[in-house]
Amino acid sequence: MTKKGILLLILIIVILAFFAGSNFRQGERLFAVKVDGKWGLIDRHGKLVVKPQFSNLNFWSEGLTGVEINKKWGFIDDKGKVVIPAQFDNVGMFSEGLAAVTINGKHGYINKKGKIIIRPQYYTADKFHEGLAAVWTNGEEYGYINRQGKAVIEPKIPRGAMFPYKFAGWPTSDFSNGLACIWIKDGSKYSFIDRKGNIKKWRFDWVQDFSEGLAPVGKEINGKLKVGYIDTKGKLVIDCKFDMALPFTEGLAAVWIDKEFFYIDKKGSIVFKVNADNGGVFSNGLAKVCTGDKCGFINRKGKVVISQKFSPSSGPYELFKGGLANVMESEGGFWVYSYIDKTGKYIFRYTERK
Repeated sequence: MTKKGILLLILIIVILAFFAGSNFRQGERLFAVKVDGKWGLIDRHGKLVVKPQFSNLNFWSEGLTGVEINKKWGFIDDKGKVVIPAQFDNVGMFSEGLAAVTINGKHGYINKKGKIIIRPQYYTADKFHEGLAAVWTNGEEYGYINRQGKAVIEPKIPRGAMFPYKFAGWPTSDFSNGLACIWIKDGSKYSFIDRKGNIKKWRFDWVQDFSEGLAPVGKEINGKLKVGYIDTKGKLVIDCKFDMALPFTEGLAAVWIDKEFFYIDKKGSIVFKVNADNGGVFSNGLAKVCTGDKCGFINRKGKVVISQKFSPSSGPYELFKGGLANVMESEGGFWVYSYIDKTGKYIFRYTERK
């Protein structure tokens, strides 16, 4: 894979992280930082609101953060107070009021009071989206449960196969716009299911999650993948003419044509061309774009507002949410991480080295 291909794959992985964490409530978000080998939390102004004291922590979500204490995991609130004692082998992030937890290798869910709502019984378990969560009873098949733990869609959906395209990122198993991506084992195609488990008749060689009513889908044409967009009824509303495309956010989507990089609107019209190799989704009015191994940010008019000087990275803090984005730079042979605001101003800098 070429360097450009690797960068695009990294960006697509970041996009999936963005959608997996899309339940974050902007404006009250806290951000993880590491100081002297310990993790804490800052607010959007760079103020330490939870002093660095934990050996490990999860990402903040819905007002709580998972932390590791004496090799067990619990949760703290926005002031650093332990509100759910460290008693679990591992924890996920809260989504729609519930968080996945692990006990003795089995996954279940707790509420914000730490009460087990769905007993640990699954091979693995995802976050809730639109009232449903994907759960695996083994490593090969999964289904969906509701917030009461009832199986709404039986665990008979086969795990997806690897996409045969080098730029292909994985879709999530989350419901979005009432639909979720699935792999059709018989025929090795991709499609969608609705909240009742009904498999749509649509078949594609590549898919991504729905966002803002549209989903990128791909078909192999003359041995090459071409990507367009469908609506929630399965109608192809933007023809499969792009070499690659990302989901719509804030009304725009990144697409590639003959190695050139553009953003389009929901009619499929090109809004502007970007003088860069790769780009991501918009969040808080800005999108990351990269040329070679240097990245910056553009606004919704395509203007570079933060110059391309940062290295590619991945994770839900990389995109602007709550007014800040996490970026990384190599200095003196190690990585320095920074939170910047929408003007590019450094708000807080740290390194993961002890």
